[in-house]
Amino acid sequence: MFEYEEPLSGMLAEIRLSQMKVVERAVRPVQANIARKRKMRDELFAHLSAIYDEEFANHNDPVAAVNAAGQRFGNPTELAAELQGTVPRGERWEYQFESCFGWHAPETAVNWMSRVAVQLTLLMFCTCLLVAFIAL
Repeated sequence: MFEYEEPLSGMLAEIRLSQMKVVERAVRPVQANIARKRKMRDELFAHLSAIYDEEFANHNDPVAAVNAAGQRFGNPTELAAELQGTVPRGERWEYQFESCFGWHAPETAVNWMSRVAVQLTLLMFCTCLLVAFIAL
C-alpha cells in the first residue's frame, strides 16, 4: 500500500532548499493575502522543480542543473513584479489591512492588543473630528 521512501540525501535537500529560497525571494514582496501567496509558492516551486528535473536529465550534474534552472526561472525581482500585477485590488487592500491591524510574528498578544487599541482610538478621534467639522 505505502512505499517506503528513503530520506532525502544531503545534496537533494540542499537543492530543494536553494529552490525554496529562490521562490521565496519572488513571492515575499508580493502584496497579497496568505492564501494567494501559498498558492503562488506551490506553483512556482513545482515549476522550478520541473525545470531542474529537465536540466538534470540533460546535464546529469546537480550543480549545473541548479544553475541552468535558476537562469531559466528568471530574476526573482522581475517575477515578483509580474506576480504583483496578477493580484486583484481587493486582495491588495486585504493585505494592507492585515499588515496594519494583524498580528506580527514576534509580537506578544498584549503588544498586539495595545497596538490595535491605539490605532482604533486614533481612528475614532479622527471620525469624531470629522463629524464635529461637518456639524459646524
